[in-house]
Amino acid sequence: RMDSSQPVAEPDPRLAPHLEPGERVLWQGWPEFAGLMSAWSLAPLVIAALVFVAGPFVIAFTAGEEVALLIPLFTTPVVVLIIVLAVWMKRKEARETVYALTDRRALHVQGSRLRRAEGPEKVQQVRIAPIGSAHGDVYWRTETRTSGTGKTGGTRTIRIGFLGVPQPEAVAARVSAWKGEVAARSADLAARFADAVEQGRIEEMARAGDAKRVSAPEIGVAFFAPADWSRVD
Repeated sequence: RMDSSQPVAEPDPRLAPHLEPGERVLWQGWPEFAGLMSAWSLAPLVIAALVFVAGPFVIAFTAGEEVALLIPLFTTPVVVLIIVLAVWMKRKEARETVYALTDRRALHVQGSRLRRAEGPEKVQQVRIAPIGSAHGDVYWRTETRTSGTGKTGGTRTIRIGFLGVPQPEAVAARVSAWKGEVAARSADLAARFADAVEQGRIEEMARAGDAKRVSAPEIGVAFFAPADWSRVD
């Protein structure tokens, strides 16, 4: 059975600003450019290139509009620039992204931003979408995003998880083990917390580090909660 309870020796420094007091990093990983920049990522750009570059030649051949041959002189640099920009952005994303599993949450950090933080209760069935022979998207749910309105609007489905990672099977096994272990620890801690509240030992539990005082300034109250309690999106 995989043990994911031991903290990593050297957590990625980009994680530190986003960790809660006492939160430990149990696993960390990084995407690779080859995993993020799949053939499917380039497909729309390649299609656009064929339309903008080859289209005018078809028009000139079928309709005799020689002026159409001049269009690729303007469209080709634009298409090339778009492809180069897309590749650069994916390389930048691969360099800046770090994934982590802590004793409380699954984290996705990009640069200085915390892109997503989720507790184990949001991790549903762990799936793998292979990318090539050595990479894949390890995800546990999907979300539908809407862009535009009316006839120009559209929807796309995005995967929530650790995307573009090497050795996706090992990562998926890690996530599954983490979900079970963290859920079990949380249930045990919640039970001990309830007993401490009933027996008036909550201060003692807080001194032991198993409970913490939480402030909610938006409603003007403070309360005790289990040490692994987190506000997650």
